[in-house]
Amino acid sequence: MVITNTSTASLLSNIYTANADALSSSLSKIASGKRVQNPGDDFAAYIRASGLNTDVTAYQGIRQDLQGAKGLTDYAAGVGNAVMEDLTRLQELQDLYNGTTDTDKQTAYSTEYDTVKARVTDTIADSVYDGAAVYATGSLGAFNVDPTGTGSIDVNASDTADVSAFANIANDDIGAELTAAQTYVAEMNSFGTEISRAMKLNDTVVSGKQATVSALINVDELQEMANVTNMQVRQQATVSMMSQANVSQAALARLFA
Repeated sequence: MVITNTSTASLLSNIYTANADALSSSLSKIASGKRVQNPGDDFAAYIRASGLNTDVTAYQGIRQDLQGAKGLTDYAAGVGNAVMEDLTRLQELQDLYNGTTDTDKQTAYSTEYDTVKARVTDTIADSVYDGAAVYATGSLGAFNVDPTGTGSIDVNASDTADVSAFANIANDDIGAELTAAQTYVAEMNSFGTEISRAMKLNDTVVSGKQATVSALINVDELQEMANVTNMQVRQQATVSMMSQANVSQAALARLFA
């Protein structure tokens, strides 16, 4: 009777299978770039990363709100600048008109004056952002800056004079309107700066959370490549030993045939 050592072959087969699974896992991680793809890979890291990703999504939503706020303040400042420039031109035309006795020039200055004054009225009437008028108003909007809803930026403008009826105002009121326009522009630029700072802070928070997620779940490619090389060497050694075991058993069987 011939007794062959099947336990050695079985052990080598188990080692080969385990190495093959480890090799496949490393190759999969390298291909996906992820060390943790499901809870079974690393439950604690998976749960932590999921929570951080939820936070990132919330902060990205906040950034969209802030971008809307920045768009509003930039637009409002642009309107204010346009009004301010035209009001300044009206003052210049007044001085030019009063500084000459040439009737032809006075007629030309008067015509331009009426044109610029009408343009101011049109600019204010058309100054609408996302359905709301942005000039000669107190409140322009409130924008959330924190996912918990505990922080916000309230964009408000000082009440400006009633420029909606600008066509009827007296010439002496233009100076007051110009001062109001200058204040309006300064306030909008100030809010724009504040919102830009909030956006930068938001981006810093998001970058930090994304970096933590990356550290938790992304693969260490150098380590995994080392694992692949190690598993490949082990597989080659296991195959060689399995081959030798098979040869030894076959030779032993022939001796007792």
